[in-house]
Amino acid sequence: MPKIGFGVKSIIMKDGKFLVLVKPGGDPDIPGGRMENGETERKCLHREIVEETGLHVDIFNAIAQWSFYKHPQLLISGMTFLCGYNAGDVSLSDEHSDYFWADFNQIDGLGLSRWFRKAA
Repeated sequence: MPKIGFGVKSIIMKDGKFLVLVKPGGDPDIPGGRMENGETERKCLHREIVEETGLHVDIFNAIAQWSFYKHPQLLISGMTFLCGYNAGDVSLSDEHSDYFWADFNQIDGLGLSRWFRKAA
């Protein structure tokens, strides 16, 4: 039986655009990560967003639920939340090499996952 981990992701909105992070290999990503023991989804999301971007946000609604196998013995299940920019300047962690703010009409060309495009 696989181990199950829980994660959260965010779509951070600012001035009608959303934040896209870029992994060192060039793949697009959105802020988020795995929950630690005892964390709620919102507490984890706030922590991950600050760690990965330095931004402070308001967390609104959960807009998507998803799951995937990271490898055959680890299933990651999670939720994506809509967030609004509140304060701060983007300051990336080592997990990402770049970022940009994208319009929703750019989604199909970004290479983001199908669940992300559906949620957006």
